Amino acid sequence: RWGMNVWHKLAAIPYVSPASDRLLATTFLLFAGILLAGLFFHIRDEHQSVVYVGKYTVLTCCLITYPIIGEIWEYTGANYISTGGMLLSILSCYYLMTRQKIRITDLFLVGIGMTLPMSSYEAGVAFYITLVCAILFYQYCAWGDKQHSNQYWRGAVVYAIPLIIALCFRIGIGSLLRKILHLEKIQVGGAAVYWGKYPFSDLIRKTIIDTFLNYFINGIVYLPITIFLVAIICLICYIVYKIVSEKRMIVCVGGILLILSAFILSAVQGSFMAYRT
Repeated sequence: RWGMNVWHKLAAIPYVSPASDRLLATTFLLFAGILLAGLFFHIRDEHQSVVYVGKYTVLTCCLITYPIIGEIWEYTGANYISTGGMLLSILSCYYLMTRQKIRITDLFLVGIGMTLPMSSYEAGVAFYITLVCAILFYQYCAWGDKQHSNQYWRGAVVYAIPLIIALCFRIGIGSLLRKILHLEKIQVGGAAVYWGKYPFSDLIRKTIIDTFLNYFINGIVYLPITIFLVAIICLICYIVYKIVSEKRMIVCVGGILLILSAFILSAVQGSFMAYRT
């Protein structure tokens, strides 16, 4: 997680400085919420009257009042890194979406921007992936037509390339730093990937059971997860309606990928990562 040191240097905030950290974190979160609304407004209503923007305010409110943000706020000294990763993810998607023609330099530039979230908290990358899945779903599945279905996969590739570039930078720079500074490779927090270290059947069973307990059983008593489950149920009903009415399988594929993206971090690491997305 060498990127976290870069964040601290850029922000010029001491690691243990709760007031400065939370002020900057709140600022990043507010900007991220506003830009999120602008991003989806651009997808759908860019040629309509500004009168229609009221519904997109809900997106901003959902992000900046998300109850589990209280759990993230326990990471004193690094909250602005979490919300900064959200902001960079939204900016990256907004940049790619508004290009009339995507060039290699655009992909490379976004890849550099996503290197900080990639080399900091893993949840920042999970946020980017879920955001991309949401963009593609609403752009080509919910509001698109059959003629635009093939563009879904083209769009997925465009958004994936910067993430691959960022991963290369993370590995390359991290390896170089360890070599120059003679540092041993260590794993911090929940950054370990357990696939291959333990029996596959044990990992998959434990991950599925933990996910079920935390997302379904906890949904009975934990309001933020209850809201999450209701949202998933509503989305599934919407997907079924679109499939029946329009007979477009890309809606099913895009919807399933959107739902599964919320659990992508647990799937990649082979262990339950509580509420990271």
